[in-house]
Amino acid sequence: MAPSPKLEQAQSHCREFYTPAVPISPLTTDHFIGPTTLNSDGMGDITLSSTVDGATDLTLDSGGNDIFALAAIGGITPINNLTIINTNDATFSQLINAQTLNQLAGSGTTTFNGPVTTSLVSGLISMEPDFL
Repeated sequence: MAPSPKLEQAQSHCREFYTPAVPISPLTTDHFIGPTTLNSDGMGDITLSSTVDGATDLTLDSGGNDIFALAAIGGITPINNLTIINTNDATFSQLINAQTLNQLAGSGTTTFNGPVTTSLVSGLISMEPDFL
């Protein structure tokens, strides 16, 4: 499956985009060059099937559906800030390498199956109290 036109647009313009009812499943490493928000608009899961890299912010909002990161986030080039706005279950199968990690809302379980590294002096990892 080729990346959706909306994903390609997000990579080139670095804007928020929506993918109602279409999982986000790029097949190659994605290097984001500006702040990027992946938003399924509550119509489907977000699935990242390849490494996501880039010294920028990545925000994931599945609108209460699930998030699946099957490959590393910040595997080659660490990302600045990883923010999860809203999800049911979130599963990160590989490493996360970011300055900060924040989860603002969720109704299920967030699972980290790989190492999580934060690089700011404060090493901020923030999960709302309901998720601890």
